[in-house]
Amino acid sequence: MLNVWTQLSGYSLGFLREQITVNIPLPVTNDTGVSYRVISGSLPSGLSISGNHITGSPYIVSNITSYEFCIRASLRSDVSDRTFTITIDGNNPPIFVTPAGLLPVGPNQQLYTTDQTYLEYQIEVSDLNVVTGKTLNFYIASGDGSLPPGLGLSSSGLISGYILPAPKISISDGSGRYDDIRYDSSVFDVGAVSNNGFDSYQYDDVQFDYFIPTTVSQTLSLNYQFKITVTDGVNYAQRVFKIFVAGTDEFRADSTTYDGLADNFSADSTYVRKPQWLSDSNLGVFRSNNYLTVPVALYDNNNVVFRIDPINHDCYAVAYQISMTDNILNSASITVDNASVMPIVGQYFTLDFYVDGATDQLYQILQVTPLSSTRYRLLLSSKLAITIPNNTAFYIGSLSQLPPGVNFDGETGDLYGIVPYQPAVSEKYTFTITATRPGDTNEELVSSSKTFYLIILGSVHSVITWITPENLGVIPADYISTLSVVATTSIADAVVTYQLVDGSLPPGITLTTDGELTGIPNQFNNSLVGVAGLISFDNSTTTFDSGLTTFDRIYTFSIQAADQYGYSAITRTFSVTISSPNTVIYNNITARPYLVPKQRTLFSSFISNSNIFTPESIYRPNDSNFGIQTDLTMLVYAGIESEAAAAYVGAMGLNMKRKRFQFGNLKKAVAVDPATNSAVYEVVYMQMVDPLEPNGKHLPLSIKTNTNASEKITVDLSNSIWTNKPSDLYSIYPDLQRPNYTITVDSTGYEINTSNPDTVFPNSITNWQTRISQVGTTERNYLPLWMRTIQSGQKQQLGYILAIPLCFCKVGTADTILLNIKHNPFDFTQLDYTIDRYTITSAAGYASDKYLIFKNNRITV
Repeated sequence: MLNVWTQLSGYSLGFLREQITVNIPLPVTNDTGVSYRVISGSLPSGLSISGNHITGSPYIVSNITSYEFCIRASLRSDVSDRTFTITIDGNNPPIFVTPAGLLPVGPNQQLYTTDQTYLEYQIEVSDLNVVTGKTLNFYIASGDGSLPPGLGLSSSGLISGYILPAPKISISDGSGRYDDIRYDSSVFDVGAVSNNGFDSYQYDDVQFDYFIPTTVSQTLSLNYQFKITVTDGVNYAQRVFKIFVAGTDEFRADSTTYDGLADNFSADSTYVRKPQWLSDSNLGVFRSNNYLTVPVALYDNNNVVFRIDPINHDCYAVAYQISMTDNILNSASITVDNASVMPIVGQYFTLDFYVDGATDQLYQILQVTPLSSTRYRLLLSSKLAITIPNNTAFYIGSLSQLPPGVNFDGETGDLYGIVPYQPAVSEKYTFTITATRPGDTNEELVSSSKTFYLIILGSVHSVITWITPENLGVIPADYISTLSVVATTSIADAVVTYQLVDGSLPPGITLTTDGELTGIPNQFNNSLVGVAGLISFDNSTTTFDSGLTTFDRIYTFSIQAADQYGYSAITRTFSVTISSPNTVIYNNITARPYLVPKQRTLFSSFISNSNIFTPESIYRPNDSNFGIQTDLTMLVYAGIESEAAAAYVGAMGLNMKRKRFQFGNLKKAVAVDPATNSAVYEVVYMQMVDPLEPNGKHLPLSIKTNTNASEKITVDLSNSIWTNKPSDLYSIYPDLQRPNYTITVDSTGYEINTSNPDTVFPNSITNWQTRISQVGTTERNYLPLWMRTIQSGQKQQLGYILAIPLCFCKVGTADTILLNIKHNPFDFTQLDYTIDRYTITSAAGYASDKYLIFKNNRITV
C-alpha cells in the first residue's frame, strides 16, 4: 500500500470563491514519482490536478455547492485512494444597478411623471448566476407598497402602463388644515402655507378682493413607494423605489405646494401631458376600390389636435452654422450637427413648426458632404427663405404620403375615404402624424410624433400555376435531399409560400415555406430519439432473403401554394419514391475547430456579411445541409459503415492526434445531377492544406527509424519512460515539431531492447482516412455531389477534396461571391484551424452526433 496521504478520507480542501485562481497542495508527503488522478466523483469545473496540486479557477455555480471526489495516488503497481471535498461559494445575490429612491421616469429623466401618461421604465440588475442559466424574476410582495394605479411590474423588471387620473379635491373637502373641518372628514395635507401671510382659498369661493389669493392644488400629487424583490431562484435582493406622480394643476407659475421639493423638478417641468401613442406603426393592409376607415389612437385623446407632417422623421438634426454662407437667408446650403443618421440625397425638410415665421416650403437635398460622423453640409434644391438660428432642431426624411382618396381628420386622428383603382399589386404609404396638446396658453404646447404606414393592395387578377410535376421522382434513403416544389404567380414580384395540407412526407424530410424538401430520408428507425424509418420489423432485427430483399416506399402528400397577399392559392398532390439502396447504415466523419471567442466573432462577422454572401445568390438558404456554412466544418471521410464508437476509437489509436491545418486557396465547383445532367448548385470553398502532405505528397502509414540503443528499458518510479526525438525522421521532415510526451509502459510501438521507438506513425489526412477505412465498408456515393461531378475542362470527377465549404449558391453566382470575398479585408490566417476530435453522424447506439477526442499518442508524429 502506498503511504503518501497525510489526511483521512472526508478531509475538506477548502471553501473557495468562484473565478478566483487557486493552487491547492494535496495533503501528501514523500511523493516523489507519484502520479494523481480523479477516479470517481469530479473536481469543480475549472479545476484540475497538476502534479500534486489542484489548480485553476472555479467556474460560477448557482449556489453554495460541495464537490466530493476520490483521488488515486499511483507509484508503479502501488496505489492509494482518498476521498476529499471542495466547496464553491456560489452565493451570488442579485445586485441592483438602478439606484434606490425616486425613479427618473419623466420624459426627460425627471424625477416625476404626471398622471394620464404612458410609462415604461426598466429596473436594472446584475447577477452572476445568469451565466449558469438562471432567470431573474421581479415582483412586489404583498405589503411591500404599490405602484401608481395603472402601472404593472413584469417578471423581467419592466414597469409599464398608463397611469390613471389622479384623485381630485373638491371645494367641500376644504384645505385640510388644522381645525378647518372635523377630524378625518376630508383629505389631509392638501393645504398650502402661503409665503404672503394670507390664507389660500379655491377660486371664487369668497367675495371679490376679500384677501390675496394663492392657488391651491385641485388634484393630489402623490409619492408612491414600493419595494421590488428580484430572485434568480436561489438568492434574492430587495430595494425600495419611489415614483412621484404630479397632478394636473402643478407647475403653474404661482404653484406653492411643492416649494420644499423643488429639487425634484427641472426647468422643463410642465403640467401639460405629452400625448402617448396607442396605435401600432403598421396600420394594416387594405384593398383598393374600397372605402377605408382607420382610427389612430392615443392613450388620452382629450384636448389634442392632430396634423399630418409633410416630412417623415427619418433623421433628427440640429442646425449649426460653420461657414458664413450656411443656414442664412438666400443660402443654397445648410450645415447640421448631431444627426441621428446620415442624410440621403433626395430627402426633404421643412422649417415650418421649427422656425418662427417660416413657411411650409419644402427643401430637397441634392448633395451630402460629411464633415464628421454626425455633422454634414447639405446642398439644397432651392435657396432658404429664412435664416435658421443655431441649435434649431428639425427632421429630415422622405415625403409623408397618404393613399389617394384618403382624408385625415385633424380633430379625431382618423383616416377615411375611398381608395381608387390601383394597377400595382401593392403600394406602401408612409406618413407621420403629430399630436399636440396645448396648455393654458398658446405657448405651452407638448407634441408627440409617430410614423405610420399602411399597404394598399391593387385590383389585380392572380393566377398561380404549378411548375413542378406531380411525380417528384426517386431519391435514395439516407442521402441528402435536393428536392423542391415550385409554383409561379401572375402577380409581378409576388412571393409564393408553401405549406403541407395533407398526407405525410418521408421520415426525416420537412417542407420549408419556400418549397424546399429538406433533410435526409431515414431508411432505418432510430428508437433512441423516436425517429421513424422506412422499414421497422421487430425493432429492425428481422431480415428477408438473407438481406437481399429491398423495399421501396412511395409517399403521397398535398402542398398548397399561395401568394403573399392572399389573393389566391392552389393545391397539388405529389408523390416521391424513396429507394433503399443499402442494407447497412453509413456515417460521414467531419471535423471542425473550436475557436477562441475573438476568432469566432471575426469569422461570424465575415460569414454573415450579406454584402459578400448576397441572399439572392444562396442555394436553399433554409436548409442546414446547404446555404451559408457558419461552423467551418471539414469533411474527413464520407460513407464509412456505422459501427460502435469503440471501433472508431480503435482505428484512431495510430496516425491520429491533435493537428493544425493551413488555409489554401478559395475555389468554386459545380454540382451536376447525374440523372438529368443539369447543374443543381455551385459551392464556394476554401481548400485546406495538410502540412505533412505538401504538393500532394503522401506519407506512408509508418516510418522505420534507425536506433542504435540496445540496453533494456527500465521503468522508473513514475511508471513511465522517456524517449528522444527520432533524428532520422527530422532529417526527412526538418519542419516537423512535436512535444516530448511521457510514455507509459503499456504504450505500443516500443521494444524491450530499445528506449526509442523503431516505428513512428505520421499524422496526415491520408493516413487518417486509411485507418478509418479499416472500420468497415465504404459507400462512395456519400461524397457530396460536387465532389462526384466532372468540372468544366476536366475529364474525371473531383473526388475527395480537403476543403471547408463556405456557401452553396445558385448556378452562375459563385464567381460574384468569390469576387466579393477577394475585395473583403477578412484574413483566414487569423483563424487557428486546429482539429482535436471527430464528429460521427450515426455511431451505432447513439441518438445524435458522437464526438471522439484524439489521444496524443507519443509515437504518432
